Amino acid sequence: MAELEVTKGVVQKLQTIRIAAQYEFPTAAIDGMLAEIEAGYGTTEPGPESPKIDPCKD
Repeated sequence: MAELEVTKGVVQKLQTIRIAAQYEFPTAAIDGMLAEIEAGYGTTEPGPESPKIDPCKD
């Protein structure tokens, strides 16, 4: 029974990937995207419209 569950999971994952692969999304060159991401890390503090969230508070 466990083998059937594993096979079912693999089939479902492959089906999901096939469906997702049918779509197209605009993107930039990977080098440019990585440079933009790196340039943005730690360079600005959140403004009043985006307060810092404390994950320890409810």
